[in-house]
Amino acid sequence: DIYRARWQIELVFKSLKSYLNIDKIGNPGQYQLECLIYGRLITSIIIFKIYNILYPITYKHFKRGVSLLLFVKLLKSYNNIFSQNITCSIMTINLLKNVFEKVSKRSLHDKRRRKTTLELLQEYLIPKINFHNVA
Repeated sequence: DIYRARWQIELVFKSLKSYLNIDKIGNPGQYQLECLIYGRLITSIIIFKIYNILYPITYKHFKRGVSLLLFVKLLKSYNNIFSQNITCSIMTINLLKNVFEKVSKRSLHDKRRRKTTLELLQEYLIPKINFHNVA
């Protein structure tokens, strides 16, 4: 179980290096370097936040998890759509929603019989309390 959790952390760093190029900066000046690092870290946080929001929704709907690496890779492939439609309008929000749905659907894990890391970790968490039966 600890190995699985460790592996999830490895996947986060692999996606940062492989698809977000966090390790390729070049030779900028001090201020440009700070901007690049902060920009890439902020982008990473936003992507992982979106992933964490979509994972339970997708899992509930498809009964399969979403591959983090494939999610980041496919999200990066839609980069041009994001940069062309960055204005905050209703059409853009709907377009982004559709892109996230497509990326989530296309990056599903294969069906499997054993429990996922998320399911195993949830077993060790404090059980949910049913407040309807209390007091």
